[in-house]
Amino acid sequence: MAKAKRPSMQGKGADLFFSGELPQDVPDERPTSPSSTAPATRRPQASKQASKQDTEGLMSDAELLVLDSVLAHLDEPGHITNSFRFSRAELDALDDLIHEVRRQFNLRLAKQDVARLGVSFLVADFAERREGSFLAVYLRRQQRRTSR
Repeated sequence: MAKAKRPSMQGKGADLFFSGELPQDVPDERPTSPSSTAPATRRPQASKQASKQDTEGLMSDAELLVLDSVLAHLDEPGHITNSFRFSRAELDALDDLIHEVRRQFNLRLAKQDVARLGVSFLVADFAERREGSFLAVYLRRQQRRTSR
């Protein structure tokens, strides 16, 4: 019995990561520009308008796509426990951030919410902007440091 051929994941990025589903019949072509990617066409109109109102003039279209992907993904509760190592300065800054957010917005925010937001942002940003993403810029800087 022949094994079924797996669909190509090339060019699916954040759409594949955040949808939770594998594509069925996917062409092997990448989109030619960020404006023609699937998340832009699937984004609900109300969400698009709300994002633009909340961030008017502050974010580019690519950044808005990343934001919408992150916010949609964070609606799913996290059930898997994992841990990371932080420096004292990072934990202090995180505590300060949480305290300030509670004071300014009168909302409860947990450390795990901030961590999930950060991870989701980096994944969506890289999927959408690749070489222009924060992660790619960080990695290029790391390469320069290690090559000295």
